[in-house]
Amino acid sequence: MPVRDYLNIKKWAIRILGVILCGLTVTAQATYYGPIDKCVRIAHAPGSSLNKPGGLYSVLPEYGTTGSWTGATDTNYVNMNIPNPNVGNINFQPVGTVLSSAVKTFLEFAESGKFSPEQVLYKCPANAENSIYEMYSTNGDYRWGGREDLEVGLYFGMPGVYSTKIKGLGFRITNLSTGEHFSHIWKARPLRGLDRDQYG
Repeated sequence: MPVRDYLNIKKWAIRILGVILCGLTVTAQATYYGPIDKCVRIAHAPGSSLNKPGGLYSVLPEYGTTGSWTGATDTNYVNMNIPNPNVGNINFQPVGTVLSSAVKTFLEFAESGKFSPEQVLYKCPANAENSIYEMYSTNGDYRWGGREDLEVGLYFGMPGVYSTKIKGLGFRITNLSTGEHFSHIWKARPLRGLDRDQYG
């Protein structure tokens, strides 16, 4: 094969590879979950001066209430109150056996249960509705809270099971709205049908 033909083939191979890589780059782009323009965080007590009618941070009583809240921090968690499991014998309770379970709502689980069902967390413009997500994860930097290197369930075909302080006992949290297991990497669920105030 002449060198010129080889170089032409190589040039086309590089162009095709470039097109394939470009296509992969386009499909691999992540969804942006950053701040939403003109959304404001509502984290003040109902009696706060920020709650003046007509103010940017105000929430009229007919549209909900306000309350102080922090958000996701290492110290901001709640006990799941799972019944005490009995880890006795792997022959009687083989790996993968569910020993106990509990269900908690967001209102009970987040902020140590300090949220009200009517509490407004953010005020956003009406056109932001398709950009608002619930974000959830384990406490991925805490040894017993869902850290990446302690996702022990992977060894047994059970993704999302993380180690606890008790040998042979793991935990897995499932978002009941999506069916997805929590992981040490943040996951997002789009929020739809959100409440609206007098401004839409």
